[in-house]
Amino acid sequence: MLPVEGQDNQVQPEEFGAPVIKMHEYRRGDPRVIWEIRQKIHQYNVRLIHVHQNYSGGMASLAVLANKHVCVVNTEHSAHMGFKKPGLLLNSISLLRGDYNCFNSNSTMTSLFWWEKYFIQNTPKKVIYNGVPIREIEDKKKF
Repeated sequence: MLPVEGQDNQVQPEEFGAPVIKMHEYRRGDPRVIWEIRQKIHQYNVRLIHVHQNYSGGMASLAVLANKHVCVVNTEHSAHMGFKKPGLLLNSISLLRGDYNCFNSNSTMTSLFWWEKYFIQNTPKKVIYNGVPIREIEDKKKF
């Protein structure tokens, strides 16, 4: 299951045949989202969710907080010092519940606040540079 924010310029999760709950701006603050996520997980026997974005990731992580049968892969896209407090709280839940954490850069990973680093100290993590083929670009050096 992929809780996603709508983005028209990317491959849409529906193309993979995965159950999706879209949480656009109008859904913010709606606690029914947690119930919908839990229903989809049960209905489709979901065993892995990929969460990202502060709101959708936090809500999905809350929905499976006590369900250890669902693996949560969390992706972090931006430095945390720019987050507002509600977003930081929801994002911290994603980190706390994550079984694996991905970061789009080393600076994103090091931007975590001390408590976030504490949450993930024993969780596998990896930096994946936004899918940019850095070595290929460095080898060509044609800018």
